[in-house]
Amino acid sequence: MDRITKFPLLDETGQEIVNSLEEINNSMGDYIASNNPYYAYLEDRKIGTLVSTEITKVRDRGLYMRESLIAVDLPKCTNVNRAAFYYCTALETVNLPECTNIDGDAFCFCKKLQNVNIPKCTIIGGYTFQFCKSLKKIDLNVVEQISDSVFWGCELLECIKILNTETVCVLTSKYALYNTPIAKGTGYIYVPDALVNDYKKATNWSVFANQIKPLSEYVESEA
Repeated sequence: MDRITKFPLLDETGQEIVNSLEEINNSMGDYIASNNPYYAYLEDRKIGTLVSTEITKVRDRGLYMRESLIAVDLPKCTNVNRAAFYYCTALETVNLPECTNIDGDAFCFCKKLQNVNIPKCTIIGGYTFQFCKSLKKIDLNVVEQISDSVFWGCELLECIKILNTETVCVLTSKYALYNTPIAKGTGYIYVPDALVNDYKKATNWSVFANQIKPLSEYVESEA
């Protein structure tokens, strides 16, 4: 599997700060950037796994529709911008241990996505995981806001764990879980025991009151 260890650094206008992409092997392909600050991407030539200890932000549409991308491992990335991994249909695993913010549509239509590690993410933008049809479970350790239609069409999503003990996470729309097992009554949302009743009465969460359970009842085999 091909691996990238360095990535072109871009300024706020989308221009390259460095002149070339250092490649581990020749199959990676060329980096393409136009004058449009919202359109820059890696040519899709068997990308495989994107690994970098240097990337701190993935720009808008940074890896938009890269259908050969299988895994992302960015241990220092703190922000994932809008549609950054939109329609990466082969993407299975995402490791973003320092990411605090994920903008809208970031992983929309990543239909093979199964493993997501975002332990420090506080804000998840609208439509972020829409139509991630293989996603069964997700842990949201410190999440403060889940935006509109985030999990819409996640047909296998049967377990969400929210570990934030400080306050009830804001759910901006009752459609965030549309067409998921949770919305259909066969999946569950696990929240801190002390906040269960607050979640059941909270705006938009109340729609899923029967599916909200205390974390103390979570059993790994259920997910």
